[in-house]
Amino acid sequence: MKTAKAVGLGLLIILAVVFIVQNLKALTHAETFRFDLLLVSVQTPPLMTALILLLCFGLGFLAAYALGFSDRRRLKKTVNALKQQRVRLEEEVNSLRNLPLTTPTGGRDVVRPNGAQSA
Repeated sequence: MKTAKAVGLGLLIILAVVFIVQNLKALTHAETFRFDLLLVSVQTPPLMTALILLLCFGLGFLAAYALGFSDRRRLKKTVNALKQQRVRLEEEVNSLRNLPLTTPTGGRDVVRPNGAQSA
């Protein structure tokens, strides 16, 4: 498994280098971004396309991490609640196991319809 991870990471790095070399001119091109609303207008200084791609990747990574983190916290709470419920149920089962056995009628003999008595 370690070898597969190393080979996969190596291939990913090679593909990234090939992408960068083939698109170097496009990645160094500078572009400004504008955000115009009725009352607010914002414009960035010229940014390279490579920087914009890295920022988008980073923001996407952070968003995915935040969603995964919140999901993990929710699931961890569920697991802890289920563990506590299991402990309570095990304690209840153990307490029921330790009760003395009695007959269903409280120890009295039951007269059966055919005249035989139970012990």
